Amino acid sequence: MKKASLTAIAAMAALGLGFSMTAVAQHGGGKHGKRGMHHGGGMIEKADTNKDGAVSRAEFDAVHAARFAELDTNADGMITKEEMQAVREAKRSKRRAERFARVDTNGDGQISMAEQDAAAEARKARRGERGGKRGQSPE
Repeated sequence: MKKASLTAIAAMAALGLGFSMTAVAQHGGGKHGKRGMHHGGGMIEKADTNKDGAVSRAEFDAVHAARFAELDTNADGMITKEEMQAVREAKRSKRRAERFARVDTNGDGQISMAEQDAAAEARKARRGERGGKRGQSPE
């Protein structure tokens, strides 16, 4: 019963993703500009493998299958809550390490006050380029 529920949830998520991708494609990227819904962004650009400006059913299915395979870490054809949490935490850890490395400009494994201040100034400058709005790239 639990597996059936997860399968139903995954199917609904895929359907919702399909509608979202269509809407994003039609409106030029939504509130996050052309980068997509996440900072890695570019969902349409990534899914549109033939670069014709639209995501075909085959392209959508390929993205969906790749995402399912990424989450189904034990390759049993089912995604458990634990698998989803593990993948999510691995991505979070990677982002944290990347952010730390970006601020730790001298690479000594520590962030000095000068490095922290420089990072804050860089963030402030990027926000100024975006008109103070988060999550948008300058056009």
